Order: sequence, then C-alpha cells, then structure tokens
Amino acid sequence: MLGFGVFAYHTGSSTYGADGKSTNGGGFTPNFMYNQMVSTWDESGHNTNKWFYSPIKYWPNGNANTSPDNAGATADGIQNVSFFAYAPYIPVTQIKATDENGGWSKEDLDMWDTMKDNPDYASMSLDDVSAGLYAMSGNAYTGDPTIFYRNGGNNIDLLWGTMKSNGETVNGNTQDGVAADDYATKSVNENLTKMKVNGTIGFNFIHTMAQIGGRFTDASGNPSGITIKLDPDETGAANTWGDAENAETKVTVKSIIIAPIAFVADADGKAKETLSMSGKFNLATGKWTLDEIEIPDGMDVNEAAIPYKISNSSAVSYDGTLKIDYLAESIKEPENGISAWSDLSEVAGVPADKAVSVYDEIESNAIQKSILLFPGTIPTFTVTVNYIVRTKDDNLAKGYSEVEQTISKKLSFTKAVEMNKRYNLNLILGLTSLKFTATVTDWQVATTGTGDNATTVTQEVNLPINVSN
Repeated sequence: MLGFGVFAYHTGSSTYGADGKSTNGGGFTPNFMYNQMVSTWDESGHNTNKWFYSPIKYWPNGNANTSPDNAGATADGIQNVSFFAYAPYIPVTQIKATDENGGWSKEDLDMWDTMKDNPDYASMSLDDVSAGLYAMSGNAYTGDPTIFYRNGGNNIDLLWGTMKSNGETVNGNTQDGVAADDYATKSVNENLTKMKVNGTIGFNFIHTMAQIGGRFTDASGNPSGITIKLDPDETGAANTWGDAENAETKVTVKSIIIAPIAFVADADGKAKETLSMSGKFNLATGKWTLDEIEIPDGMDVNEAAIPYKISNSSAVSYDGTLKIDYLAESIKEPENGISAWSDLSEVAGVPADKAVSVYDEIESNAIQKSILLFPGTIPTFTVTVNYIVRTKDDNLAKGYSEVEQTISKKLSFTKAVEMNKRYNLNLILGLTSLKFTATVTDWQVATTGTGDNATTVTQEVNLPINVSN
C-alpha cells in the first residue's frame, strides 16, 4: 500500500455520530482534513518506512477533563476530531472535458460529467478513473465521507480504515473509537481528543470487496485461490500423475476462463440480476450502497454470459471475463505444442494426488489476476477449461495418443459474498478410463425351417456312395 487518504472532522464539543453510531447527524463537513494523503514515500520516490503527511496538523487542546496537559493548564471544553480513511490514495483532480474521453464510454462520461457539476462530489480525472475509484464526497459535503467505486477499471483493492489502536489522551485514557453502524465488531476513529506526544492514530485496513481467485497459500502452506487437480477413476500401475519424468499420461492446460453471468432467469422466467457494476462506500459506517444494472425490456434470458464490465486490465477482459494469462509452468501446454513425447519431459502436468495453483509462481499481482465483487451479491459464473490429455503409447505412429477438449460448467453461489472474504475455486478434471470386457459365444447348430419344422442341417458326405444297380 503506497498510501491512504484521510477525512477528518473537527466537531468541537459535539460528537460526530448520532445515537452512538457512526452516522453524521450534525451536518459536519471535513473541515480538518480532506483526502489528506498519508504515505511512507517522499517526493523523491524513496520509501522512508515512516508514515508522514503534509501540511502538519496539530491537536486542538481540550479533552474530557478540560485539561490539555494534565499539569494545571485548562481549556474551555472538549475538542473532538473524527478520522476516516481509505486506501489506496487517489488524488482529486478536475475531471477532463467529455470530448477528451480516451476511449471511455459515453455512459461513463455522462455519469462523471453530472458529478463534476454537483458541489457535493469531487470527481477524479479520467486518467485516475482506471483505478476503479471515480469520485468521492466533496470538501463541503455535509454527510459521511463516501467513496464511489466502479468495476470498470483495474482491479484496485479498495480498503477501509477501521480503528487499530490509538495513543492515550494526555490524561492517560485509552481511545477506542466508536462502533461502525453496520459492523459492531469494527470500530472507527471517531470523537478522538488530544493525545500524548508519542500518540498515533491507528488504522487497520480491511478489504471492502469480496475476492474470487488469485494465488495464495493457506495456513498450512497449501496453495489456494484458484487451484486444479485430476480425479481419475484409475491411476494405472505405471502412472505417476504429475511426475514430469515418469508419468505415462499427462494433462496440460491451454486456458482457464471464468465468465460472469450478469443476469439469470428467476422462477417466473424473468431476468434477475446477479452482479452490480458500481456503488458507493461509506467510510464511517462501512456500508456499501450498490447501483442496480439496468435490465433491458424484454431481454431473453437464456443464462448465457451477458457482457459485464469488471475490468479492462490485461487479466480481466473488458466484458468481465477472467482469463488466467500466466499459467503455472508445471501444468501449462507448451506454447508451440509438441511433436514428440520428449517435448513434455519438463512438464509435470496436472497432478491427481493434490491440488496445485493455476498461477505462475513469478506472477506476484494476485489482485490483478482475480475477480473483485461487491459484498451482498450472489454471483454466477461459467468456468471453462481447455486442456489436452496425452498418453504415451509406443505402438502409435506419434508415440502417444492426444485428445484436446473444452469443458464448461456454470457455478452459482448459494449465499451472498461477504466483505473482506476470499473465495477459493478448486477445478477438478474428471478422467474416466476406458475399460474392456469380452466373452466367447458357444457354437450354434445350423438348422433349416422354423419352429417345430426346424431341422438340423447335416451335410452327408459318402465316401463313396453305394451303387445298387
């Protein structure tokens, strides 16, 4: 994380939230900090490993005991300041003119053009929109700080700054913040007062989206994210699946595609939305408000994938299809194919005894190679795997048999995906072995005629025949 943005509200003796919850009931504006960048990187591009920001701000004097130093000085009352944060930091700049669209759709431009004329919102430039964060509440907006996000740019992992731990007040009191409106287990840095000199405002950032895919390992060191394995009904006495040197059958993968289905048919045969394209995130409450996808009138719903823009990055295509660009070397089909069994000498193939990651180990950007979804949605996908099964056979002209096949299956979640949760996919390729059975049928006696008139056919051979006359 290169940096995060902070909104700060100085509310004096008033508390920010209403009824003990993080909802702006007083009509406050971010009058202390607005989209303030906090980063460890200096202007020269060096990582200082220390969080800093500019310009430096100073705590208002005043706390619950009205003493700003606990050493005799007094203040005229409590001075509350509330802090809300998101990451990664995106600068607010004037949106470009609509004729400088850079290839963005008219729908997008119309939406951003409307926002730029609304004083309650601050829009990003179109160059910054590719990050997925396209607008935020303005510096004069009297309400909770809000981030507008659209799954129309790169898969940027939008993070929400919840309370970590905060420095003590000058009186030695802890400051635990306020429980977020929709997440009782999460608190935000709300209604804080002056801290001791070494006190810091702590943020623990959590993922605001749900994630499918990516390359990870679990607590036991096993691969997770998107994995693959074989499920053969017969292993064969001489077959060691996934052994580059000794395996007699190898399965290599040419492509893996995960295509979202934006609409499916409900019980009445009408179009039902399964995904959302955009929404806004409340930094005070931790709540998403999602926009609905407009369903065309009379749309024929056949449960085929409907084009849906999740990302225009190299990993996730413009219509929302995730294609694994960098397959693991151990399972990947050689780029130029093969002409002899020896061409597979360094390819292990998909194993049967364990699941392995489909991603190349050198691919470090797990977020880019995954799908991010809004929490609360119940996604449906079509998963398609194109693979080749080869078995070594010296009796064949090529020295092996070869079958390429493409298998697709619809995957429907039964429950809504949740914020800050990652969902794994394990792709299992079933292999059914050919089996033979044989019998020998007994000789049948030749007959002539049918039914009761049937008689056995017997050919008489006289060696020689008797002659009577």
